[in-house]
Amino acid sequence: MRTRGWRVISAVEYRRCYERFGGSVITHPDVLDLLHARMPLRPRYLGLKGKNGELVGAVCRWGNRLAGDERVLRDVVQAHFDLGAPEIVLPVSSAAGARANILTLKSSHVSALNRGLFTNLRPVQRDRRQLALAKDMSESGFSAKTKRKRRQAVRAFLEAGGTVTQVQDHDASTLANLYENLHRSRWGKAPGDRQAMIDLLTQLRHLLFGQVLWLHGEPVAYDFVLMARSPGWLSAECINGGVDPRYPDLSLGSVLVWLNLVQAWEMAEAEGRDLRFSLGRMDTEYKSTWCRPSPIYKTITL
Repeated sequence: MRTRGWRVISAVEYRRCYERFGGSVITHPDVLDLLHARMPLRPRYLGLKGKNGELVGAVCRWGNRLAGDERVLRDVVQAHFDLGAPEIVLPVSSAAGARANILTLKSSHVSALNRGLFTNLRPVQRDRRQLALAKDMSESGFSAKTKRKRRQAVRAFLEAGGTVTQVQDHDASTLANLYENLHRSRWGKAPGDRQAMIDLLTQLRHLLFGQVLWLHGEPVAYDFVLMARSPGWLSAECINGGVDPRYPDLSLGSVLVWLNLVQAWEMAEAEGRDLRFSLGRMDTEYKSTWCRPSPIYKTITL
């Protein structure tokens, strides 16, 4: 990186910046460690020092692109690890301000949380490429009527004999099996390499979040969600999922999304943090039921 003040730092220093300033799922040090150990990504960590000599920010680069860039994920990572279109929140202090200046790494999915830190960030204009961030549980988010409707759907599922388990109740192999089967039922294909998924679910178990729906002793709905903690917010990525199509009257997908959102909001509230629960891009009408669009930013580079 040719920008004034940036220098090569260690993975340990990057982790300290993340713990201090926060980030997102894709910029989490443990996620990066896994990807760097498994994929040819040419990683390098760069840090920025403040006037007192302490680090005020860090980034990870994959070649000439920011770590987590969608092009690298698509071309290099996705065949093994499907991580969707994640929000890139860089662990840079708001105090860095003008010192960060120009970010000379390519990316088109930088979070609005970083918009004031780099002079060459520009909003992505296309609506379908905006981030789909879940509405909150206030009246300005989900109305009382909508909440009542969602609770009724949950009750109907339970009265039909449905049960709910937490992802942490299951080992990696079980989760990988049910995820693959339900994803295939919904999309007609497997969600990447099965052994790679077991590897990911094992190594990132502490970041797994969410619930599994069961009916008649069989899994019927699961969304693959990773959650990372920052000092001021929880960052959750709902990457993909699947449902059993044999029960259309039970709205299994909607029941699962609602239960996961409620659990995430309750967790965030209990911890005194904001919640950034992403369903990827705002690219379907269905997501407008659950989310509001949040702008994402791209870097303008020579």
